[in-house]
Amino acid sequence: MQYQMRYQIGGTLTNYDPTYVLRQADDVLYRQLQAGEFCYIFNTRQMGKSSLLVRTKKRLHHDGHQCLTLDMTNVGTEMITPQQWYKGILGELVSGLQAEQPFTFSMADLHTWWQGQGDIPLVQKLSRFLGDILLPQLSNQRLFIMVDEIDSVLALPFAVDDFFALVRYCYNQRALNSTFQRITFALFGVATPADLIQDKTRTPFNIGHAVTLHGFSLAEAAHLANGLAVGKREPKAVLQAILHWTGGQPFLTQKLCQLVTTVNQNENDASSSLTDADWVAQIVQSRIIDHWESQDEPEHLRTIRDRILRNEPRAGRLLGLQQKLLAGDLVPSDDSLEQTELLLSGLVIQQQNTLQIRNPIYQAVFDQAWVSTQLANLRPYSQALQSWSNSGQHDSSRLLRGQALQDAQQWATDKSLGDFDYQFLRASEALDRKEAQQQLELARAQEVEARLQQEQRASKLQRYLLGAVSVALVGAIGLSVAAFWQYRRALHNENQARLSEVEALMSAAQSSLASQQTLDAIVVSVKTKQRLNTLNETPPSALVNQVDITLKRSLYASQEINRFSGSNTGLWGIDWSPDGESLVTIGGTNEVHRWQRDGTLMWSITDSDVSPNVKIKMSPDGRIAVGGQDSHIRIYDPNGQQQTTWEGHSAELFSVDWSADGDYLASGSADGTHVTTLTGHTNRATSIAFSPDGQQLASGSSDRTINLWNYPTGTLQKTLKGHTSTILSLHFTPDSQTLVAGSIKGNLSFWSRDGEPLKMVDQGAGILGLDLSPDGQQFAIAQQNNQVAIKQLDDTPVSALDASSVIAIFSPNSQTLATANWDGTVQLWQPDGSLLHTLSGHEGEVYSVDFHPDGQLIASASSDQTVRLWSIDGTLLTTLYGHTASSHVVSFSPDGMFLVSGGDDQNTIVWHLDKIMELDDTIFACGLIADYLRTSPNIAENDRTICN
Repeated sequence: MQYQMRYQIGGTLTNYDPTYVLRQADDVLYRQLQAGEFCYIFNTRQMGKSSLLVRTKKRLHHDGHQCLTLDMTNVGTEMITPQQWYKGILGELVSGLQAEQPFTFSMADLHTWWQGQGDIPLVQKLSRFLGDILLPQLSNQRLFIMVDEIDSVLALPFAVDDFFALVRYCYNQRALNSTFQRITFALFGVATPADLIQDKTRTPFNIGHAVTLHGFSLAEAAHLANGLAVGKREPKAVLQAILHWTGGQPFLTQKLCQLVTTVNQNENDASSSLTDADWVAQIVQSRIIDHWESQDEPEHLRTIRDRILRNEPRAGRLLGLQQKLLAGDLVPSDDSLEQTELLLSGLVIQQQNTLQIRNPIYQAVFDQAWVSTQLANLRPYSQALQSWSNSGQHDSSRLLRGQALQDAQQWATDKSLGDFDYQFLRASEALDRKEAQQQLELARAQEVEARLQQEQRASKLQRYLLGAVSVALVGAIGLSVAAFWQYRRALHNENQARLSEVEALMSAAQSSLASQQTLDAIVVSVKTKQRLNTLNETPPSALVNQVDITLKRSLYASQEINRFSGSNTGLWGIDWSPDGESLVTIGGTNEVHRWQRDGTLMWSITDSDVSPNVKIKMSPDGRIAVGGQDSHIRIYDPNGQQQTTWEGHSAELFSVDWSADGDYLASGSADGTHVTTLTGHTNRATSIAFSPDGQQLASGSSDRTINLWNYPTGTLQKTLKGHTSTILSLHFTPDSQTLVAGSIKGNLSFWSRDGEPLKMVDQGAGILGLDLSPDGQQFAIAQQNNQVAIKQLDDTPVSALDASSVIAIFSPNSQTLATANWDGTVQLWQPDGSLLHTLSGHEGEVYSVDFHPDGQLIASASSDQTVRLWSIDGTLLTTLYGHTASSHVVSFSPDGMFLVSGGDDQNTIVWHLDKIMELDDTIFACGLIADYLRTSPNIAENDRTICN
């Protein structure tokens, strides 16, 4: 008789269930708890967390320990107060102990005790109960509290940070009160530590042990084949096919095993001819994938679907990530909210530092067609977007306009959409502006022409009338006065008509500028300025300013050393040569360009493996290092000839840097190695820094470690540990004696040059940026809590600046700090926290700021499409108009003669500072267009003399 195994689909397995699969997590959790470690098992639903809890609890109980299970769903989340919630936790603990052993403390005693504690904080009542009541009742037994479904606290209408702080308190008390050495906690749920508690100074998760729960491997699940020994099928081959389809996901594995045994009993002749793998594939297709929503019982796939779509503002971004994975794109794993949410849905897993769809079943159910349908359901403009995409993004008739565009923008306001959505909306917005401008210009031109003709006729008539009246007798003086005022009125009306002409001319100049017809824009701008100066009445100040801005835009477009348009999809990276005579750029079409600073293109290279994530770097002697998606580094000579390709990585490159003398190059990759001899990280290298003396190299990684290497030998000196998240930034002090490191989640560390730890601190807020002052005495940290912290090298606080900034940089003399803020301002501070100046003028977020090498000028780039130059005293010197989309980066050349800016319009602009600062708008404009006025056939004859 063949053995019949009962596979359990969903729910918690009993302790002795024959289908329970022992995994590495079983042993890790048991050993860590026995050692007294606080453990947390956070994973997706239906991964076997509760079954692991039951099994571990039984093992600990068998060892003579007391174990309590605290199911947070039983405590409740709706219509509940903090007092009821905390008291409910104590009630669960009391009832749990009463079920396990004789416990003299009853629920009535709990009520009396609770009332007797008075008005002390609720968490203090909890800690007193553990120390004064619970542990003494257990004699010398150890107590393990297993908290299941911990993510249910996220639905509470109040914060429960105190509860998690209590866990940390119990561990801290072990050094002071040995009684607390007998209590150990374990948390189980679908969440992340950041979801559960925001206060990093009180969180227990940085002292706990995260237990990873993987899917079943073939070796671990081998005994499940015992129930598959029916018919003529080979049980192990069937199990192997099942695990291929499920990726070892516990729920799906149990379900598919059960389906196989059911189908096996009714196998027809056609199915019997199939191989074991094809037969399992047929069952998966017919019983799980086809009509999956109706066959999904007990619910599993619908749970994943609902998790992805539950937050509509974020669903678009999740679906965009899923599209990339389905298309086979490499998606490096990071700590973003979107990736975390996708991981918690269970759809994807992290593997070799990239995201991958967990199994073929998920890939077949949540395929491109499903994603497209969901995106279409989300978008109010899905049909137009699809048509535009089908045309290769060329059919502008498919773009949105007018009210439809406004509705789409309103809908997208609070949503995270995919990149293609934003590209479509930007293109629609640009077209809408262009058409509106054209209609406005046409209407104004027609209006101006009609009004001029009318006013000229009226003026001529009034002059005749005045002449006739003048010839009349003095007795008609009353009529003369009336005629005079009529004449004045006619002049006013004519002035208004000319004012409209100025506005129409200004619009025409702006259109020419938008079409990159710079000389025509200058001609019309000069003409507009002259018309403005001939008005009989003072024009509105707003119009004067707009005319000046239009003229400046036209001139600055010509005063750019060049507008580098080497990319069709944005700018990835810029680097100046050390002498400031040239620069290199990486464009979105996988092109590398080298330019002279006068705008001459020296050479251009196209390489499909150029990486969008790497910073291009130029050595002191002009060689250029570029990282690739194929894990190789390409070295080009100053003439653009490829000298060599360095191999050694096995994953995409993220960072490269030359040593100060240009003799050595370091690179960081997702495979955790350095070309060609530096091998030490277990995860991708994210930051690199050479010491100023060129003797050491530090590399930081997302494996939370820092490797310290000797140069030029390439010997790994030491691996520095202590960070709890990805290393974001590394800086050596100018004397090369101290290394400062910052990580994403707020850890800051200081190390001696031989790798000895000097200090490790938790900033209490995530780090966005880190800058070391040029004199090496202080550093600035831009934090996620909208503050910039200034500290000395020994971590002594100097000041805390209230600035919502992602970048904070020191001036060359280290005496001033500049912050680029989201509110559109640049602020200048003294390191002691004194606010020197607030530079206001930008109309959007400031993305980048840079000091001139002499420290007397500051440049800022903003989403308002402008670059502004300021003096160190906060005075706005000039505004540079040249970009047609957000400007994201500014950088002064090493000699301070030029400024480079880059933005979303795919242009890199180099500005000649001396010419810009000394510019006299009208005179300089006439000098630029003199030849054009004289020779161009596009110029009307009466306009050739506008500059005479």
